[in-house]
Amino acid sequence: MIQYVLLFVLGFLSALLLALLVAPALWRRAVRLTRNRLESTLPMTMAEIQADKDAVRADYAMAVRRLEMSLKAAQDKVLTQSVDISRYQEDLKLLDAERAEKAAALQSLAGREEELNAALERLRKNQEELERRARELDDMGARYEDASYSSSNRQIELVSREAEIERLTAEITSLRRTRKDGEERIRALEEDNKAIREALLLEKRRVTEAEQKLERMRTELSDCEEKLERREREIVRLREKSGQSGGLDEDDDEEDLPPGSDEKSRQEARMTRLLRENKKIRAELSELKAMPRAAPDQDDLLRDQMHQLAAQVVAMTAKLEGPDSPIESALAKAETSGKEAALPSLAERIRALQGRGAG
Repeated sequence: MIQYVLLFVLGFLSALLLALLVAPALWRRAVRLTRNRLESTLPMTMAEIQADKDAVRADYAMAVRRLEMSLKAAQDKVLTQSVDISRYQEDLKLLDAERAEKAAALQSLAGREEELNAALERLRKNQEELERRARELDDMGARYEDASYSSSNRQIELVSREAEIERLTAEITSLRRTRKDGEERIRALEEDNKAIREALLLEKRRVTEAEQKLERMRTELSDCEEKLERREREIVRLREKSGQSGGLDEDDDEEDLPPGSDEKSRQEARMTRLLRENKKIRAELSELKAMPRAAPDQDDLLRDQMHQLAAQVVAMTAKLEGPDSPIESALAKAETSGKEAALPSLAERIRALQGRGAG
């Protein structure tokens, strides 16, 4: 392995030595060739330098001449193009004028076309109007014939309608008179109703006062009952104490006993007085219980008057409204679904008033 490395190093060094030996000769040849090339391109004498200057001047003169010739040709071309531009501008002006004329002609043609269309439309409408007028004339002729046939019948109907109108006018007059009478009666009934309401308010006030008085009496009654119970308990206690249950004279009094009476006599007198007071309290209780019985009778009488007044108002309204009044149907329903009662109902009162009015 080392042998190969040594051989490789020896070969490399040999090649390097050979290159060092050949390199100066190659360098000198390259320098000589480069000098010869430069000397061949650059002038070396004054004559060659002058010749080069003359050549440069000649080239410059030729370039200037060519530029002058190109400039002259360009100027000639510009003049030619200016002439062409002027001619083209004139042509454009002519074309603009022609275009304006053509546009005006087109506008005039469009206006005439619109006028023609409008004239055609008017002509068509006039034709349709003529046709419609012709149809209307035909219809009017037919209607005139129909009217001539039906005029006699209408005159007859007109006479009958006038007679019916007179009859209805008379009926309306009578109904208005009846309505006026009914309104007057309703006003009278309203006045009566107002008076009855005032009386009802007065009676309610009286009932309220009576109820207040009754409440006070009930309070007094409860006090008297309590007092009576206390007296009865005291009597029982005294009877148990004296050992006697009866035989006392209720008209005796403790003050009528002689001064020398014993304890038993005084107790008997006290029991007599208590029994007398008990009897008096029971009488007062009976009077208090009998007093408030008049108020319900007055309430029933007032309620009956109110029902009678309401029945009169409803009957008058039903009479004014006629047989188609909803009051009749309501009365019929009330009669079919009504229950028997001690007092007559509103429907029965109304029927009774209607029966008396019909009689």
